[in-house]
Amino acid sequence: MADLAIWMAGHVSIPIFPVLTADIVQYLIEHSGSKLLFVGKLDPVWGEMKKGVPSDLPTIAFPFAPENNHEQWDDFDAMLKSAKGIAINNSTIPEDRMLSYLPLAHVFERWISESVSFYIGFHIFFAESLDLLEGYAMTENFGYSHCTKSGEVRPGYVGPPYPDVQHRLSKDGETTGIENEAKCH
Repeated sequence: MADLAIWMAGHVSIPIFPVLTADIVQYLIEHSGSKLLFVGKLDPVWGEMKKGVPSDLPTIAFPFAPENNHEQWDDFDAMLKSAKGIAINNSTIPEDRMLSYLPLAHVFERWISESVSFYIGFHIFFAESLDLLEGYAMTENFGYSHCTKSGEVRPGYVGPPYPDVQHRLSKDGETTGIENEAKCH
């Protein structure tokens, strides 16, 4: 939800894959001009990644974040809940559910979990890793490319292209040259 709040406030979120070195983390933070860092479940990689975080960068730790002395999301969340507002009737929340298992830095996960879920209106549940469907896409087309369908899952197969996606295959059978209306130029 922090990602959505950042977008709705007119800012840009910069996802960082949970496998990057301190040098790359530092470069991403400095190059993007980031003003705040949210830290999630990063065991055991946080020990290396945090070396790239500037010591003066304000940081908020989500639940399940590695042990730290940052501001805690639960404290921030409690402060927000104590503000005056309205009560939302949970009977209006859809019962459809989705299980999220890719890192939120992955463009396919961001597209499905953060964009499609808001359009369709389903709950998102997070898991660490599961053997489910595979998809293929690029950041340049915001994840709109290929996806397996139930019953068609097999190792190395990312599914057929979506109806308006054009792609080429290399001599080795690798997908290349994806074109669609979502592609950034």
